[in-house]
Amino acid sequence: MVKQLKNELYLFEDKSGEVEIEIDDKDFRNIKLTADDKVRIKAEVDSDLTNVSLEAEYLELVK
Repeated sequence: MVKQLKNELYLFEDKSGEVEIEIDDKDFRNIKLTADDKVRIKAEVDSDLTNVSLEAEYLELVK
């Protein structure tokens, strides 16, 4: 995780670039992330004519 943008909106980055993902508080399941942590995220893609967004369904720390 790079940083928190809004209440439930986070910015993640990997070698391919950056992505914003909405993560509900309940989906963290008491996981505390830092900028150095690697995480696997399963997300739903929401799209309409002008916008595409990702909403996390599940996340886990990767060791």
